[in-house]
Amino acid sequence: MEDYSLLSDKEREALDFILKHKKEVAYMSMREVAGQSHVSTATINRMAHKLGYMNYVEFKRSLDSLEIISCLNGLEEDYYGDSYMRWLLFYMKLIKF
Repeated sequence: MEDYSLLSDKEREALDFILKHKKEVAYMSMREVAGQSHVSTATINRMAHKLGYMNYVEFKRSLDSLEIISCLNGLEEDYYGDSYMRWLLFYMKLIKF
């Protein structure tokens, strides 16, 4: 899935939280992320699956890799517009391991 708009409202809430708090999420468990983003752990897993990952751990690894790439490319971290979200989802699929 490459389109942010295809996620459910709860899945978008979770993804928004994760992307806006990437540095904190790197040290949080899935249960902590679910609690902070006000969704269930099942929602976190469904979000990861819809984005093409086997599980949340794989998604999180990909996000960590993307953070490195983002820093190297000098991307504006505080900009979370729709075009950024599409770019982010595209690269997360691209660097998936």
